[in-house]
Amino acid sequence: MVRLRQQMIVWLRLVNLVAASVWGVAATRRRGVRRGLVSVISEPELLRMIRDVSGPEAAVPRLSNADLGRLLNALYLHLDTSRPDPLALQWFEVAADESRRRS
Repeated sequence: MVRLRQQMIVWLRLVNLVAASVWGVAATRRRGVRRGLVSVISEPELLRMIRDVSGPEAAVPRLSNADLGRLLNALYLHLDTSRPDPLALQWFEVAADESRRRS
């Protein structure tokens, strides 16, 4: 679990660096706020997404690079809460693998 958390931190930093270089802004921790060109996925929107019956293997590859970055950021923030949804970890792993595949 410690190794996974370390990987999550590295991926979040990567997502923030990509966001900063592409849009000139870093992703924000405030949910539901639009800053520059980066809009943050709100908690209810994220929970609807991860409870989708199609699953992460079908949904994640269809996302654009920007949406994949937003999803990784939102999942990381959600996993850092006191009661994360159990499905969020699976989604994070699939999204991180997809991000690795694209880079």
